[in-house]
This record gives sequence, structure tokens and C-alpha cells, in this order.
Amino acid sequence: MGYAYTGQGNFSKAIEAYGKALRFMRAVKFPHMEATTRNNLARVLSDRGHARGRRLCLDALEMRKEQGTEVPIAYSYNTLALIDNDHSRPDLAWIEAAIAVAYFRKAEDPRGLGLALLQLSEALRRLAKRKSETYHLRGDSPEVVLETAERIVNEAVDIFTKSGERLRRVEAWIEKACLERDLILFNEGYKQKERHYRDALYYLEQATDLAREIENLRLELDSCVNIAWTHYHFQKFEFAEQVLEQAEKLLPEDSWFKEGGAPPPSERDDLHIYYQLSK
Repeated sequence: MGYAYTGQGNFSKAIEAYGKALRFMRAVKFPHMEATTRNNLARVLSDRGHARGRRLCLDALEMRKEQGTEVPIAYSYNTLALIDNDHSRPDLAWIEAAIAVAYFRKAEDPRGLGLALLQLSEALRRLAKRKSETYHLRGDSPEVVLETAERIVNEAVDIFTKSGERLRRVEAWIEKACLERDLILFNEGYKQKERHYRDALYYLEQATDLAREIENLRLELDSCVNIAWTHYHFQKFEFAEQVLEQAEKLLPEDSWFKEGGAPPPSERDDLHIYYQLSK
């Protein structure tokens, strides 16, 4: 039960370990750890594309509500927000993340607050871009929602810069850069667009370097692909193609679909590669 899922690879081992742990928790009637195990397993299953991951997280949330422990409740809400952001449901994610933010602020838990702020920023940013879902913005214009997201992500960047937690700092820089990139679409003046373009590239380059330093291929790829998107939004198409060619060099040789060869196995642990390739 000492296995910990890190968000990069080891999906199969994580699912097996958490499954065994969950059966053990039920047998010994240890509800506190059972809720934690359910929450962690929900995250792994969601990363594998299993819809039951969200249901498992809701189960963990209900258990934690019965136990009345506020910080674990907040983490379950944050996991729900992460799952819903991953599955393109920012209309659900922003509410869940906002609840998590409120719990973490009350508990004065800066790390949890930083994580929840990242999910809230991502959800609001995505909502602002969806013209078909403006009714979810509760009457605010997309520009106002993006301004709110900017304040939120700036706070998250500050938290993880001060904490020294490098992996989360990379995630915060990527989210900050994605917001700057999306602001290109909502500004008409060239100078404003150029400023957001430069700022987005600055944070993504910082994120790429640090992700490479901590040997996190998932985040390094994410940064590179977002650099390409940033060039694309600023109509620097040649630069976008160059970055994508560099990103492809990071991919494992056995991850490609090759004519006449067997496809890569679906059980592989680096599915984040195909998530980036699909972009």
C-alpha cells in the first residue's frame, strides 16, 4: 500500500495497487483510508479514460462528508474538478474547484489552495472560449471571466514559486501561459496580442526547461505542444511546425503507428503521448 501514483506512467501498477488497498480497507473497516484510496484510484481511472473514476470520486466525497474532515473533502472536490476538466466539462469543474478553494482557504492549506486554484483557472478559461456555453458564465462576459482566471492563476503561480515544489510550479507556469495565449484571441490591438504572445512563450519556455530538469516527459511534451499552439494563435505557423518537429523527437520510438507493423499496445503507461499527438 506504499505505492503512490505520480501522474506520469505506471497506470497499471497504480490501478492494481489501489485495487488491493481498497479491498483491504473494506475488510478491516478503515473508512478514513478507504476514502483516500477511492479518491486516488478515481484519479488513475480517469487518466485511463474510465468513466467510473468520477463515480468512485463521488463515493469518496460522500464518505469524507460523513467523516466531517474539511481538508480531505476539499481534495475530493479538487479531484472532481480535475476529472471534469480532463473530460471537457468545465461547467462542472469550476463549481467543484471553487468549493475546494473555499475549503482550503478556510483551512489555511496553501498547497491544496494552489492545486484548486489551478483547476479553477483552467475551468474558467475553457468556459470563456466556449461560445455555445456562455450561459454557464452567469451573465459575465468572456473577457471578465478571463480577468478572473488571470487573478486566480497568478495566485497559484505565487504559491508554488514560494513552496519550491517544482512539478507543481511547472503546471502553474503552463496554466499561466495558456491563459496568456487565449487572451490573444480576445484582444484586437496588435500590441496587446504581441504582449500576451511574448508572456505565454516566456512561461512555457520556463516550464519546458524545468520539466526537462525534473525528467517529467508528460509536462515537457505538454509545454512544447502549448508553445506550438501559442505560435499558431499569433499566426507564426512556421515556428509552430518547428516546435512540433522538436516535440516529436521526444516521443519513444515504439509509440508510433507504423505501416505494416503492430499498433502500440493499449496497456502501455504513457498514454499522455497520444493525448499530445491528438492535438
